[in-house]
Amino acid sequence: MRKLRKDNKISQEEIGIICDVGKTTVSAWENNINQPPIETITKLAYYFGVTTDYLLGFNQEDKDNIERLNIALREADMLNSDETLKEEEIKFAIEQARMYKQMLTKVLDIPTKYPEHHIIDDKKNTTKDTNN
Repeated sequence: MRKLRKDNKISQEEIGIICDVGKTTVSAWENNINQPPIETITKLAYYFGVTTDYLLGFNQEDKDNIERLNIALREADMLNSDETLKEEEIKFAIEQARMYKQMLTKVLDIPTKYPEHHIIDDKKNTTKDTNN
């Protein structure tokens, strides 16, 4: 959000007026101390002419990987049925599993790739804290 604001030569005060919050709240958002509510993210996305995904740090590649992962999970669910698979179907499934494993690794790397995405970081840190 800071980059968009600066690229458009808009002050934190002006963002605060648009979002009906104070400058300190905008500063907290930009410094990942707090996150704006989804309604505010939507309002800012509209104002700047970007998607909410862009504001949250997701790009098209991430969305494509998530979609492929969802397809893989649906296909894996089909494999749990009692059907007998042909050898070529098994080979295909193994190859797909390898590909989806690579995609899953990329998806799980999002917190590292986009540290400003505070929600995912919190889940990662919570998991880490419970293992200590």
